Amino acid sequence: MSRLLKTDLLEDVFNVENESFMQETKLKENEYSVNLRTRFRFRGRAYDGWINLVNPFRATMVLGTPGSGKSYAIINQYIKQIIEKGYSLFLYDFKYPDLAEIAYKRYKETKAVKATYNILLRLFIFTHSPFINRTASAPSLFK
Repeated sequence: MSRLLKTDLLEDVFNVENESFMQETKLKENEYSVNLRTRFRFRGRAYDGWINLVNPFRATMVLGTPGSGKSYAIINQYIKQIIEKGYSLFLYDFKYPDLAEIAYKRYKETKAVKATYNILLRLFIFTHSPFINRTASAPSLFK
């Protein structure tokens, strides 16, 4: 057993090669699609790839642990492309104003470039609402 550990696993300590697989490298784009650039490794080579969401209306869920880069890698680009295409978007920004600023900036940029861009942007800030206040302490259930 020790011989196996010394020879095979020490070259690839995090088992990157055995857990990698070939991913999508072609851009599949249509009038509805949201396309996210990726970079991945497979068999010792780095590849440029794409996450192609060709029908974002069916639902999109992004999962990950806190700090794993969900907003930076996926959500920011998703927001930008959705606003550029003129789709409706309900954006609950838990870390206000991070995502709201990105959405507002992209909205202003798109509206300045496209003369026919007739979209209404409404921002609701729930932290100041008397009905929904995530900063208020929740009542304890175990009193």
